[in-house]
Amino acid sequence: MENLVVTQVNPESKSMTTILGISEERSQELAELISNEFAKNNSKVSVLENISKEAKNVNELAFLAFSLGSLVEHLSSLSSNPLAMLSALIGGRV
Repeated sequence: MENLVVTQVNPESKSMTTILGISEERSQELAELISNEFAKNNSKVSVLENISKEAKNVNELAFLAFSLGSLVEHLSSLSSNPLAMLSALIGGRV
């Protein structure tokens, strides 16, 4: 099996997407993809499987996996804090 290696395209940047060589437009597309798949599936692994099919390269796959993990962690923290969840639902920042 071939090794998959994440490559820093722009290592001097402070933005993860820029470092990975992912444009702002593409990162928005990938975020929307995650959101749509997450809304359709109960299984995080199924979401990861489905979104991985849309990755154009290993850097995008790494970004997708990282973003999904961040979303799951965020939702988990909201579920343990009802006031934070309410704030998020009405448009406040958490």
